[in-house]
Amino acid sequence: MENPTDFTSIATTIIEEESNSVLDWLVPGLSIGCIFFASGLLLVQFIAVCFARFHFHQKKNQKLTKAPGVSILKPLRFTDHEVKYLSDNLESFFTLVYSKYEIIFCVRDYDDSAVPIVEKLIKKYPNIPCKLLIGGNDIGINPKINNMQKGYEQAKYEFVWICDAGIRAHPDTLNDMMLRMLDSKNVALVHQLPYVDSIQKNMGSFMEKIYFGTQHGRIQIFAHCINQVCITGMSNLIRRQALDEACGGLIGLSSYIAEDYFMTIKMHEAGWTFRMSTYPALQNLINPTIRTFFRRMVRWSRLRIKMLPGVTIVEPFSECFLSGLLFSLGVGHFTDFISTPAIFSLFTAWWLTMDIILVYGLQSSGAKIPLLKFIPLWILRESSTIPILLTALLRPDVKWIGSAKYKIGFGGKAEKIKTCQNDDLQ
Repeated sequence: MENPTDFTSIATTIIEEESNSVLDWLVPGLSIGCIFFASGLLLVQFIAVCFARFHFHQKKNQKLTKAPGVSILKPLRFTDHEVKYLSDNLESFFTLVYSKYEIIFCVRDYDDSAVPIVEKLIKKYPNIPCKLLIGGNDIGINPKINNMQKGYEQAKYEFVWICDAGIRAHPDTLNDMMLRMLDSKNVALVHQLPYVDSIQKNMGSFMEKIYFGTQHGRIQIFAHCINQVCITGMSNLIRRQALDEACGGLIGLSSYIAEDYFMTIKMHEAGWTFRMSTYPALQNLINPTIRTFFRRMVRWSRLRIKMLPGVTIVEPFSECFLSGLLFSLGVGHFTDFISTPAIFSLFTAWWLTMDIILVYGLQSSGAKIPLLKFIPLWILRESSTIPILLTALLRPDVKWIGSAKYKIGFGGKAEKIKTCQNDDLQ
């Protein structure tokens, strides 16, 4: 009769051999996966840089001989300390090089600081058809839609350009957007890539410029290149037929806070297509700070967690440092020729170089970021994703323009839970 100890020894040996066998293919497999994942991110960067080089700021000489009419909707909500750049932003829409358009300003309250600014501009440009509508319609929980629904109902043209108050327009923007809209009858929307073009030289403005010119910019550009939906609501020229048929108009989006995302998803599912303007949406922000930047990122993260939880989990790994760590560990498994720290350094240097090229490639005016300020701010932004996500998870309720706090359900629909008197989030 065999000794039980022998059976134990044999079983242990078999388990160790099986474990070694699993590790023999698991570790190389994971290493290869890390390499391909991180290399894919580098490819996304390269595509974004190439696209930006040949797409943006390439003025089309073609002018529309019979320009379709456009109704420009400008939802406004301001306080006294925010009006410094509002006049310049709004005036840029009165000087568009386009023959047939109207501007509809939508203001919630009569005592809003934007009212006298709009009234002054209307008197200054009497030849531009313009309306100032005061008082919103409470048709849902989305404060932006509540504010501009009245304007949408009174808009007289088939094409509607919804553009936020913080955007300054290049004179040729509308002509460029309409040319792209008319590429096909199946185009529902022409969007602008958000970019900070402020003349301000403070750290907050530079941080915003880095974010929109790197992480946000490359994702929106790449999504456009592969015909996927990734559009922000800051500035979009919309075909009303598509909005009404796919979404039920603005009213059909009023139960969502992120109306821009759900609008484009519904249009895409209905078979409509999209185009990107040559001109970025020039954000002329009001006194941006590092603090307000992070508050905006936390607020957006809270929305993404509920709307796209799978994407949110992967998001930290799409940033430079974590993806660089994965890449360096993966490559380091297969070679001793170069050390893992050296691989990580080369990866980071490439990522930083591509981001610098992309940021400067998107910029045509405004204050440029000195390189000595760019690098530390870039490091801060690249390393902030995990803290932002943790903050969003710990405090899931969302504050939004409209002096209210909202609870976002999975799927994106929101519920107002509290009115806030001093909500300064943008």
